Amino acid sequence: MELRSDWVARLQHARQLADQARLGEAAAVCESMLEADPESAEVLCLLGLVRDAKGEPEAAREHYRQALYLDPTHAEALAHLALLNEECGDHQSARLLHQRAGRLHQKLQP
Repeated sequence: MELRSDWVARLQHARQLADQARLGEAAAVCESMLEADPESAEVLCLLGLVRDAKGEPEAAREHYRQALYLDPTHAEALAHLALLNEECGDHQSARLLHQRAGRLHQKLQP
């Protein structure tokens, strides 16, 4: 795996590209990062956001699911997958994910 500071800088760069709606470039950075570290929930979640913004809901859902497999407490992936499932009409799954996020939130409260 890359040096941690390099990895953080690349992730930040990918986020900036996504924020600037340079979605193809953001996806390319994420994909290259996943080649080096295929088990990064952060990168998978960001790639899910990019795919969702590009109008690719099934790809986005898969990336969010992978992120949650690697990190079941990844709050951002939980929230986005719940919203996307709701938009896709999978209300039961969305409800379960919202409940899971609520339990996680309660657990993290002091």
